[in-house]
Amino acid sequence: EPKCSSCDSKPVTKKSRHYFFKLSQLSEKLEKWLRENKELQSEVVNYLLNWIKDGLKDWDVSRDMDWGVPIPGDKGKVLYVWFDAPIGYVSSTIAWANQKGRDWEDFWKKDCRIVHFIGKDIVYHHYLFWPAMLMEVGEGFKPPDAIPTRGYLNLQGRKFSKSKNWFVSLEDYLTAFPADYLRYYVTMITPHSVQDADFYWKDFQDKVNNELVACIGNFIHRTLVLINKSGSIIPKPVKLDESEEKLLQIISDKKISVGKKIDSFDFKEGLEEINSLASEFNRYLSEREPWKEKGKQKLDNCLYLCSRAVTALAVLLSPYLPFSSEKLLSQLDIKDKITWGRADQELLAPGKKIAAAKPLFEKVSDESIKKQEEKLRK
Repeated sequence: EPKCSSCDSKPVTKKSRHYFFKLSQLSEKLEKWLRENKELQSEVVNYLLNWIKDGLKDWDVSRDMDWGVPIPGDKGKVLYVWFDAPIGYVSSTIAWANQKGRDWEDFWKKDCRIVHFIGKDIVYHHYLFWPAMLMEVGEGFKPPDAIPTRGYLNLQGRKFSKSKNWFVSLEDYLTAFPADYLRYYVTMITPHSVQDADFYWKDFQDKVNNELVACIGNFIHRTLVLINKSGSIIPKPVKLDESEEKLLQIISDKKISVGKKIDSFDFKEGLEEINSLASEFNRYLSEREPWKEKGKQKLDNCLYLCSRAVTALAVLLSPYLPFSSEKLLSQLDIKDKITWGRADQELLAPGKKIAAAKPLFEKVSDESIKKQEEKLRK
């Protein structure tokens, strides 16, 4: 016999009057919008088109509860949370705009670009219900332009569960590791799809140590140490040859490609592009061996080019690893506000003195990972 899992009470049958949103009348409009908007995630669109094909039913938007947003004139009735919650997106924008002296309509009407980031469990509400509401209210409102949708994050092959002590609190995490390590790892394991991702402590250690530390961090530290050994002064390049000019072009190309990846919500691929930039210059350093250079021009050109790559990394990493980016810019004494467009510009002018190099990242130890895994077993 069915019963409530919380209080053991048995369900009873009741009669109730409900309010419905006539979703069934908007099937054609929604299908047209889903098919024509190429920014929407195709796997989700295909799933919802099948749902529309089976026939959309009118949507019950009322609940018999004593908490929630009351339905005017009908005591004891409140709006279903996923009917009023998206409206809160607009009302919160209005509140913010009023505080800042901005026009809220710039963010919801006219030529604005609307993006909703969601989990796969609320695709109906954001791909069907909310766009339908915006279509019907009119008054210049437009449906979202893009709705990046992702799967769930699991922990070592299992669902997160606080009651079963199968979780990691952010407070515990931040006492053990930098915030940017988590940002890096979760970005690298999250696919551009609704497929679930798995957080494994050992994999976390491997990705941080073998990619973030060994590639990006290693290149930055090698470069700054070499500049320190050459007087801690950014050298002035002399007559860059074709191969050296090509390296500057690689930096410019990466600025564009990473920017495009971020704009299209391919965050993992964007971070991989940044890794490849660090790898390219790591390889260049190893091949040129500037510590062996006897000709000052070749040495100066090499260190100058690498300093350009270091500052480019500081800018390109800023959306991904904001704390590390800020730390690096501070270490380089770059105080100006740096925008994305300056990633391939000369941010460290020849003749500028830099401070002693400090490692930007540190390896995650076996002992620290062991401690985290043991916490899950308790």
